Amino acid sequence: MFYDKVRTRLTIQEHQSIFSNVTELLKLNRKILEAFEKRQKQDKFFIVNFGDVLKTELRDLDPYLKYCGNHVLAIQTLSSKLKADPVFEHNVKVFFFKKCFFFVCVFLNKKKTITQVICEKPEFRALNGLDLSSFLLEPMQRMTRYPLLIRTILHHTPKEHPDQPVLLDALNLAEEW
Repeated sequence: MFYDKVRTRLTIQEHQSIFSNVTELLKLNRKILEAFEKRQKQDKFFIVNFGDVLKTELRDLDPYLKYCGNHVLAIQTLSSKLKADPVFEHNVKVFFFKKCFFFVCVFLNKKKTITQVICEKPEFRALNGLDLSSFLLEPMQRMTRYPLLIRTILHHTPKEHPDQPVLLDALNLAEEW
């Protein structure tokens, strides 16, 4: 519903400028999640080695490069459109927040009001103040988190663990991006 309300107010070029290749990122992240879920099933819930999964999946981060390279244009286009089209601005503010709230409720697997969710889970208060441009920044931030995550895992992985060298390879890949 949100996407349709917003999309109908955008030209094809505006839509492409703002959302770039976000569907590619979604597919890539689903692929990474599926790889970890497969490993989790193989290892009977507790994953012992996953450096190879990271190493394999981090080789194909080209969609992130494309997305990050387009980010300035995305924010400029979004800003211009918000100023020029009050209906678009309204749709983004109202429907985007409702969609975020819907995903939070799905995450919690509960039917709740916005107030109930915020009171029950204070970490979701931040959603109330975020706008679309904040969410467009998330994929860029994810790129910087991979090396941090892998370094943390390495810190807690014994030197003699068989995953150590593979994690180091994965860290090198993540830092190249």
